[in-house]
Amino acid sequence: MKKYGYGVLGFLLVFNLQFPPGLPQAIRAVDYIGVSVLLALIVFLITHGRLPRRLFLRAGLVVGVVGIWIAVSIVDGRSFVEPVRWLLALGYAFLGIKGLSANKTKTYILKGILLGAAGNLGVLLLQFLGFLSLTVQLGIAAPDVDVLNSVGGAWRPPGMYGTNGTSAVAVVCIPAAIALYESGTSTIWTVASSFGIVTATSAITLTRSSLLVAVVVLTIWGGLKANGIKQLGGVFLTVSLVMSAIAIFGPPGGWDRWEGASLQSENAQIRIRTTVASAELAMQNPTGFGRSGYQDRLVNRSGHSATHNAFTYLALSGGIPVAFTLIYYLVGRAATIFRQRDFVSWLALTLLGLFMWEELLRNPTFIAASILIILAGFSDRYPSFSIRP
Repeated sequence: MKKYGYGVLGFLLVFNLQFPPGLPQAIRAVDYIGVSVLLALIVFLITHGRLPRRLFLRAGLVVGVVGIWIAVSIVDGRSFVEPVRWLLALGYAFLGIKGLSANKTKTYILKGILLGAAGNLGVLLLQFLGFLSLTVQLGIAAPDVDVLNSVGGAWRPPGMYGTNGTSAVAVVCIPAAIALYESGTSTIWTVASSFGIVTATSAITLTRSSLLVAVVVLTIWGGLKANGIKQLGGVFLTVSLVMSAIAIFGPPGGWDRWEGASLQSENAQIRIRTTVASAELAMQNPTGFGRSGYQDRLVNRSGHSATHNAFTYLALSGGIPVAFTLIYYLVGRAATIFRQRDFVSWLALTLLGLFMWEELLRNPTFIAASILIILAGFSDRYPSFSIRP
């Protein structure tokens, strides 16, 4: 029964339900898991023992940098809901590390992520068919997403997290599928199916960056695996699927989002300008401005309120210390794919790509995934520990 619980854990990372439904910024499933696990851990530490040293130190680092964020927020009179959510994500990450430490439970976590991505696509299909209000009532879509978003006259269903967030969350199934294939518990068709989910999600939401990141990650994986006939066959299949998807659905986001060189150049310039301007603003204000306190200043510098970059968004909202900590662990863990190709390493590489495009660290799913990577550190050997009081 326990192994199915870990399957639910993986499922809810991607299919992150909110409760109570119908409220803007409502509490998500990963938040409830985080509270429950942290309470159990606190009781365990008081009554029984201690955590593995390295795990404890990394958790302490997170508490330290997020604690600075909370302290500054209190002094400046800002909302500290978001930094508290980062602390709650520690509970989810602890349970995730425990599940990943055993092969049997790890498999269920990864399969749960794949099912969650399929469910994420299912929500999009419901909205596409006209059941948007139903998805909000059920708590599988937030009521504050931009439901009027369109490109070239085509409506973009918001999904569970808004168009950009929904397509980005779907990409988390790519490292899960790769890890299942690498462990010998699934075939290349699992990877192909996960890419199909990402492609369909991108096609419905008319987004580009998420599918591009998925293609890059699969290309890197294919390059590392291409050392034999069997592996080359898998690479050929992946490339064929990419080309077939483009032929059927068009390039990422559809042809409307790629027509006109001047339009693409303008979009690239906006993203570069906002990223550079937000990075400069963050360096000048290392303790940040809060979730939205930076937007007017960014508009004055770049003409836009969005940073188009999750790292600079985090630096502006939470401060340089928390942003630098995340960058350090993401880059360090992504670099390990050349010697240990496990789920967390591929997840780190995937998040590095995704975070370069949008402010995805507003999304609780990516907060939980980021904390999971920090707690995992740079080794694929996860310590075993108890969380039972």
